[in-house]
Amino acid sequence: MNPAYVMPSLRKVLVQLLTELEHSGTGRNKEQGARMLDHLVISAPRFIRPYMESILLVLVPKLKEPEPNPGVVLSVLFTIGDLAEVTGGDSELQEWMHELMQILLDILGDASAPEKRAAALCTLGQLVGATGHVVRPYNQYPMLLDVLMNFLKTEQQPNIRRETIRVLGLLGALDPYKHKMHRGQVDYQPEAPVLIALPDKGAADGDGEFGLSSSEMLVNMSSHTLEEYYLAMAIATLMKIIGDPTLSQHHTMVV
Repeated sequence: MNPAYVMPSLRKVLVQLLTELEHSGTGRNKEQGARMLDHLVISAPRFIRPYMESILLVLVPKLKEPEPNPGVVLSVLFTIGDLAEVTGGDSELQEWMHELMQILLDILGDASAPEKRAAALCTLGQLVGATGHVVRPYNQYPMLLDVLMNFLKTEQQPNIRRETIRVLGLLGALDPYKHKMHRGQVDYQPEAPVLIALPDKGAADGDGEFGLSSSEMLVNMSSHTLEEYYLAMAIATLMKIIGDPTLSQHHTMVV
């Protein structure tokens, strides 16, 4: 069958769906438009690919707008996820990744909307899998790991927990020390052999943890001599003693 016969009709349908989604004043119509667009994306990926930018220009702003009908946001999230899968993470989608990640993190952090959180989690997995945007999100969005781990701790539904583990696997392995650096918990001076861990910002004064673990310090001082490593470990241990109020009787000796 010659596709030239159906392409004009498909383009007309696409324009109608985008117009309905963008300008309709009824939440139900927007939801139905997003669902129909999702079906079109799944059924005709080769047709959709040239119109990626136009589709995202309509879909992404809908995630930011206050919408009384939660079905609209859910349908838009599913559409964006399927769009990422069928197009394989085209360059147009890569350009929207930063904005999409920020929106998804906001939704994931909203405990009052469990359905939206579940949809955002699935969409995040689809985006990461399609674009190959791995490990870097941990560095660009330091709270991402905490949000995902919170899902595992608090979520009771097995399918959501399973999806969370899948997303963690897609995001890839993370260097714990580098993650601490990006979160500002570790102050590293390349010219100095000693690594100093800053106290936890959320803890009270004097309650923070000083120093790195011996494994982290050994890995990050691999270019230095063992004498410098032992010196750094000794200083880190003394700093822990100073930071522990229960060992106040030893503070004078440490100084």
